[in-house]
Amino acid sequence: MALAPALRRIAAGEVPDVRRVRLNCPAPVAELLLRGLNPNPRRRLSSARAVREAIGNILAVLS
Repeated sequence: MALAPALRRIAAGEVPDVRRVRLNCPAPVAELLLRGLNPNPRRRLSSARAVREAIGNILAVLS
C-alpha cells in the first residue's frame, strides 16, 4: 500500500485494522492504533501522556 493513498483513507475516516496485514500484532496494540487514528477526537487518547500510559499498560500485559 502506497503511503499517500493510505493517508488519504485515514483522513477520510477509513482506518484499517493493522491485524489485516500483521496477523501476529497483539490485540491491545491494534486497539491502541485504531483508537489513536480514530477520526473522532473524542474517541482518541487526549494527550501524549495518555498514549504513554496506554503503551505502559500494554507492555505490562504483554510482558
